[in-house]
Amino acid sequence: MKAFQTILFLAIIILIGGMAALYWGKTIEDATVPVVADDEPVEETADEELSPGTYLVFQVDETNFYRLPLREAINRLNLTINDLVKFADIAQPLSVSGGLVAYMYGQDLLLHRYLDEDQDGVMSLSGEIVETRPIQWGTIRSANGRYQINFEMDRGSGRSAITNLIVSDINSKSILLEKMLNPEELDGGWDLEPFVIDDLGKYVYIHEVCGCEATLSGIWQLEIATGELTRLDVLVDLDSWFLSSLDAENRRLLAISTDREPAEDGPYDELLPPTTIKVLNLDTLESTDLLVDEEQAWDEPWLDPERNDRYIVRAWDEGNKLYIVGFEDTVITDENYLTEGWVVDWVGDWIIVNVQGYDSILYKLINLETREEILIDLPERSSYIGSIERE
Repeated sequence: MKAFQTILFLAIIILIGGMAALYWGKTIEDATVPVVADDEPVEETADEELSPGTYLVFQVDETNFYRLPLREAINRLNLTINDLVKFADIAQPLSVSGGLVAYMYGQDLLLHRYLDEDQDGVMSLSGEIVETRPIQWGTIRSANGRYQINFEMDRGSGRSAITNLIVSDINSKSILLEKMLNPEELDGGWDLEPFVIDDLGKYVYIHEVCGCEATLSGIWQLEIATGELTRLDVLVDLDSWFLSSLDAENRRLLAISTDREPAEDGPYDELLPPTTIKVLNLDTLESTDLLVDEEQAWDEPWLDPERNDRYIVRAWDEGNKLYIVGFEDTVITDENYLTEGWVVDWVGDWIIVNVQGYDSILYKLINLETREEILIDLPERSSYIGSIERE
């Protein structure tokens, strides 16, 4: 009997040990197998292929980025944030005290203070950070993303800075031009800053800037192949480059000349008629008067970027009334009236208008042929960054 009990006891011990081994083995296996999360709705992934077309880009709450394909937007009546595709959410650390500043940068976005006070990030339209580098405020790219300008201002002891710029071809990784711009040698009294390089890599456009209330007129065309500078504002009697619109790809400059007088209630000037609107051919450097208005002053010009002979202007001191005008028009009438607001972009036959001003969160798309309007109503702290054309 004792022998039988001993055998039974040993069998039970072996059985318990085997079960324990199975249990602990399963536990270890569970701990080492990757955890699969429950299925949840996800936003569109950053690695998706974007089809050709124009995309409008918006920034919301500083760190969230959305895009809107223009081809889809024009088929809607009204749009909200739910109609946009969120393609990036930047998790800025609390150690970064400055805001995340975003600009169009050719085919990408340039993010100043990306994850660090002293770092830039270059982000694609799919939300991928394709490059990080030390922060550099002085840099622009052509719209097609091929050509890049880097520039620095050396103020020294003078009132205006000397601008050193480098133009490069990103595809060939070659430097096309290195140039020093000295305002005192160019009959300019203020700092000189490049603001556009064309898609062919042939010309850079430069204007005067200052942190002041001065009226700045100087605009130059820099030919990259020769380094030759041509001053443009004097060819169209332009006393403020704010009253001009450049169409770099089609080699045109629209300019408005007006009289002015100091305003009684602010540091700005009041614009006064007569107004002369001209277009300058940047190949021949010859200008043509489009119209002269003896009764009304005009400002905020936008020249059609698609080579069409038309432009938009705002009636000075009459709210934000916008008018679409053809080159053949010799007067601007009520029939030219378009809408109210501030133009922030022009793509094909569509313009993007900020309805209440640059700080507004209500935008609208307007078709210049049909006058159709599509509202884009966004949350607070939203802003339009610009458009990207994908081929």
